[in-house]
Amino acid sequence: MKEFGIIAFLLFMSMDTMAQVSGGQIKRKAQNTNSVKRTNKPIDKSVVNSHKAVDLGLSVRWATCNVGASKPEEYGNYYAWGETKPKSDYSWATYFDIGNIQQGLYGYTQESFKKYSSINNNKLSKEDDAASMKWGSPWRIPTKDEFEELWSLPHRWEIVNGIQGMKFISSNGHSFFLPAAGAKMDKELKQEGVWGIYWTSEVYRTDHDTSDSGVAWVLEEEDGGCAYPNRFQGMSIRAVTE
Repeated sequence: MKEFGIIAFLLFMSMDTMAQVSGGQIKRKAQNTNSVKRTNKPIDKSVVNSHKAVDLGLSVRWATCNVGASKPEEYGNYYAWGETKPKSDYSWATYFDIGNIQQGLYGYTQESFKKYSSINNNKLSKEDDAASMKWGSPWRIPTKDEFEELWSLPHRWEIVNGIQGMKFISSNGHSFFLPAAGAKMDKELKQEGVWGIYWTSEVYRTDHDTSDSGVAWVLEEEDGGCAYPNRFQGMSIRAVTE
């Protein structure tokens, strides 16, 4: 799901000094050590790099809003898998990792991509992680397993300030909302208010030589789970931190 605050120590000393002339020597009043004051402000662990994290009792803490948003119900930005900047057109033609396209029986083969494939390199590097690049370490895009862990919490479909999405409720009393922001293909936003589609940090691995799909987590009013959309599509990102 990155820097840290600096604690300042302020020293207050009395400005009153007494000079006594005695035998040609100047004597000063001894400093009262009780006048030294220190202020130790507690570190707010719910804020990491100016972004709030919620403890749901899971292995990671989740950001309270999407990358590019300032409120839990806001959609935020849309990113293709492995890209760190939003854009106006989401297609293979604009995708950063596309190379010499080779069509296989089940989709584009691993040779079609310059960096990531389902066989060799299927884990997102930090420099291609939009959460890490936008918010700084230790924020990052969640793994598939971390989404599955989140899904194990009690959850229900809700409307927050007019926005539909899924609310998760932890046994520790904390809650968490994922808006149904839809996804972008080409220049269009699709399934807004119907689906929430969130990237994980993994390329889909299959028994076939194909690498064109990323692993995403989809939620809708009646269901949710893992999905494998084409990597060029623009999806939401909800970051996690340790």
